Amino acid sequence: ATNDQLYRSIEYLDNEETNTKIIEGRALILPATSASLRFSVDSQATLADGWQVEYFTSSNTGICVGETIFTGAQGFVSDHQFGNFYANNQECNFLITIPSARAITVRFEYFELEDGFDFLEVYDGSGWSAPLIGFLSGSTVPRPFTTSGNSLYLTFRTDETIIAQGFKIFYSDADLIDCPLFCSGKGECTNGECICEDGSFGTGCELFPPPEANSARFSDSLDRILIEYERDTNRGGMFGSLSTRCNIILEEETIELLGFQARCLWRDDKTFVIRMGNEGTIVPGDVIKLKGGLIQDTNPTSEHPIGNAASLKVLEPREPIPPQVVVIGPTVVQQGRDLTLDATATYITGGRQP
Repeated sequence: ATNDQLYRSIEYLDNEETNTKIIEGRALILPATSASLRFSVDSQATLADGWQVEYFTSSNTGICVGETIFTGAQGFVSDHQFGNFYANNQECNFLITIPSARAITVRFEYFELEDGFDFLEVYDGSGWSAPLIGFLSGSTVPRPFTTSGNSLYLTFRTDETIIAQGFKIFYSDADLIDCPLFCSGKGECTNGECICEDGSFGTGCELFPPPEANSARFSDSLDRILIEYERDTNRGGMFGSLSTRCNIILEEETIELLGFQARCLWRDDKTFVIRMGNEGTIVPGDVIKLKGGLIQDTNPTSEHPIGNAASLKVLEPREPIPPQVVVIGPTVVQQGRDLTLDATATYITGGRQP
C-alpha cells in the first residue's frame, strides 16, 4: 500500500460497529437491507479524486454455490456476479445441457485463477464420470473447444487464501455459431469459414503447427543420441515392425555416420533415440538430418499439419562418462615394447573420441 492508501479508508459499519475496509474491485456482500459507510481522511493524506461505490440489491449473493443448471441454447457462465474477484473457500458446479443440441462450443471470455491452488474442472458430459477435458489453473486463457455431446459439466474450487479475477465462458449450441470454434481467436470468419492466421490450422484454426525437434544431444555414455520434440508426436508412424528402423525418419547420409547395425526407437512420444552401431563416426557438432512428411501431433486427424524436413546439430553430452580401458591379453609385457590400443572395433561406441 502507498502512504496515501494508509491515510485514507472507506469502511462498512455493521450493527456491532465492526469495521470492514472496502477494497477496490472486490465486492462486499452484505446480508442486510441497509448499510452505513464511513469515509476517513488522515491529515497527512494527499487530495485525490475521491471515490464512488456502486451497489445492487439482489435476492442472492452473486457467489456460486451448489449446482446451477443452464439449458438455454446460448449463455454466459461465471464464478461470480459482483465485483472483480471470486471468493475464497468456494466449491460449486455448473451443468450446461442443451436438449436439442448436437454439441456445445465454449469460448473463455477471461480466465485467471490462483495458480496451483484454485481450479476449474471441465468434463465432457453431465457429471464427474464424464471424460475430463481440462483441469485448469493459472492465467493462460484456454482455447475454445467443442464437446462431443449436448452436455458440459464444470466444477470450480478455491482455497482459503488469495483470489483473482476468476473465469467467464460463453457457450452455444455448436450449430448456432457462424464459424467452428469462433475460429479459436486465430482467424477471421468469412462466409461461414475460418481464414486462419499463419501458424494455425484446422476448420476452426484450433490446431497448432506440427511438433518440432528442439535438440539432438549425445547421452552421457556416448552410446546414443537423444532427439527431443517440443510436445507429443505420432512417432512418425514407427510402430510394430517399423519401430526400430532408422531409415524411416533419418536421411541416408545421417545413417552412414551412425555405424553398423545402428538402431532407432521412441522412448516416449516426445523422445527419439538413436542407438549407435559399430564403427560410428558421428561426433558433437555434426548434423543429423530428419525426413519431412512424417511427424504430426499424437493421434492426428486428416486436418493436422505434417512436419517438414529438419536439420539438428548434435550437442555434447551434459556430463560425459570417461571410457574405461580393459586390456585382454598377456598379463606381462616386456619392458620397452610398445603397447597399441585399438578401439575401432569397440561394441556400440565404435572408437569415437569422447
